[in-house]
Amino acid sequence: MEFIREFPWTAILSVLVTIISIIFKRVFDHNVKPFLERKGLSEAAAVAVNAAEAVFGRFRGEDKMKYALESLKLDGWNIESTVVIDAIKAAWQSLDLTQIAVGIKDKEEEPARAMETPVEEPAPMIEPACFPEPPVDDVAPMIDPACDPEEPVEDVAPMPDPASGYFVEE
Repeated sequence: MEFIREFPWTAILSVLVTIISIIFKRVFDHNVKPFLERKGLSEAAAVAVNAAEAVFGRFRGEDKMKYALESLKLDGWNIESTVVIDAIKAAWQSLDLTQIAVGIKDKEEEPARAMETPVEEPAPMIEPACFPEPPVDDVAPMIDPACDPEEPVEDVAPMPDPASGYFVEE
């Protein structure tokens, strides 16, 4: 019992509290603090974008962007950061979608934006061949009357061999 009274419980408890505090600080600095900063940036960007929309109205994008950046700069955000610019773009996209959903803005009113990759035209439809279906039970297929038999048919699907039912390469 004498050993328990002389054991440095206070020192061990102090070391444990210090270790737990260090772990908590690391978790806070690496996870909680960035989350709160991003959340604060998103909210600040949304307020700046809504204020710019209220001040300038529609179709004055450059003025609104300058106003929103200046507003965030006054709040202490680094406006040269891509994270801040991305937050403004995200807030603007959200505002646009909200305005379209409510009916204030039409999707067609939006000026054409440059796309990173061009949109390809869909492939043209292949005209049906003169023989649209493979023969069944050794019966010759019927010729489509709309198809000109004198005109060469290009992309004809391979026909199975009537005797075996397997596709045969010619």
